[in-house]
Amino acid sequence: KGLLKYLNCIPPNTHKLKDLLKLCKDKTTKESHPYIHTEEVQTTAEIYEPFYELARYPVQSIRPNDGKYMIMYPDGIYILDLFVLRMKELLPIKANAWNIFIDGHYSLEICKRNCPEFYNRFKENNINFETN
Repeated sequence: KGLLKYLNCIPPNTHKLKDLLKLCKDKTTKESHPYIHTEEVQTTAEIYEPFYELARYPVQSIRPNDGKYMIMYPDGIYILDLFVLRMKELLPIKANAWNIFIDGHYSLEICKRNCPEFYNRFKENNINFETN
């Protein structure tokens, strides 16, 4: 949705990753936004598609197709870390923009204080912290 907004498009009211990716591909070219047209981003959308609804709305009447759920191993977070890094490279971020990857960020410090295990897992080997 961030890329669509950057392209001055109004993102649709959906969290379906494959639909959003298709729209991003339709609005860009391989030359202008090569990452969006890679198998890497397609695979990321495929992997996380089953989570789009359930993670945001755990109490709901709609369930994944055929009642099938998917589990993710903890190392799966590195796939998302790489996606975030690639999107940060793709979209210009203003110098004064909100950036949780900067040490001392208010939300990060609250997380560190209140949920140290989550904080350590979030920051551990996260390539987005290494690039700042």
